[in-house]
Amino acid sequence: YEGGVKISTPMVNLYATVFHNKFDGLATTALINNVPVSSNGGAKATGVELEGAVRPFDGFSVTAAGTYLDATYRGFFTGNGTIDNSGNRVQRQPRWTWRVTPAFEFDLGGIKPAVFATLQYTGDRFSDPENNQQLPNFYQLDAGVSVEIGERLTLAVTGNNLTDEIGLTEGNPRIIGGQGSGPILARPILGRSFRFSAAVKF
Repeated sequence: YEGGVKISTPMVNLYATVFHNKFDGLATTALINNVPVSSNGGAKATGVELEGAVRPFDGFSVTAAGTYLDATYRGFFTGNGTIDNSGNRVQRQPRWTWRVTPAFEFDLGGIKPAVFATLQYTGDRFSDPENNQQLPNFYQLDAGVSVEIGERLTLAVTGNNLTDEIGLTEGNPRIIGGQGSGPILARPILGRSFRFSAAVKF
């Protein structure tokens, strides 16, 4: 099931979507000490997505998007039915995610600068169906500036993860349940980086 509403004016756009889904036939396999361990069953997900933009004056805008997701397993078992994960949160699915992007562009004759920043949030998640490997929430800040020079040349610089935040997207798939003590194997987001670019229109 999915339903939504849309509001659009010269100053404000807003999109809202409510959804509820059920899934069957989900199956995953992980190698634990070189032995394949399968998980299978179903899941259900209920959530709300909001997306919008505000343009209070010429050249300035704020866009934002956010999602609330309640996704849980149902009839989902691991290890040939020995571990019942029903009711646990679906792995790597945060309940809350959102991002906000203010941007400003203006015209200085033959030069058109534009600046933006994006702050995004990813809520805590579990890396495993057993909900024992918790991945903490994290924020990421990106920003950039571009300059159009005349009608043909555009120069830009973008900085990603400016605060050098440590964010984990998934944990160790070779461990069922608890992640143990001390350092763990996990996949992080990329650290602070900058990208310079130039585009020429012919």
